[in-house]
Amino acid sequence: MQIDVHTDETLARREALSSRVEKRFAAALAPYAQRLGEVEVHLADECADRATGNDMSCLVQVSLDGQPPVSAAGHASTIEEAVGGAAHQLDRLLASRIGRGPRGSIRRRALTS
Repeated sequence: MQIDVHTDETLARREALSSRVEKRFAAALAPYAQRLGEVEVHLADECADRATGNDMSCLVQVSLDGQPPVSAAGHASTIEEAVGGAAHQLDRLLASRIGRGPRGSIRRRALTS
């Protein structure tokens, strides 16, 4: 499973941010890793010129073995919250599409961590 993180021009591409996002999705998608191909994460500040609340977004698209790609999005006031929202939504989509992985869902692991 390869994870690619992209940012729009309003967010400075920082290696620390990319690394945190990659680690978050690698852990979140671990139960499904054998069925997944490429993971593309797109981060954006949708209202860069003004603060409007939920202006940070995270869009993630995952390629599945033999199935159409799955996409999920999170919107929040911080990138970390937007990433968490997208990870949560993606877990629900993957669980319904291909079933739970051997270690359970993202939510269950997040509650016990």
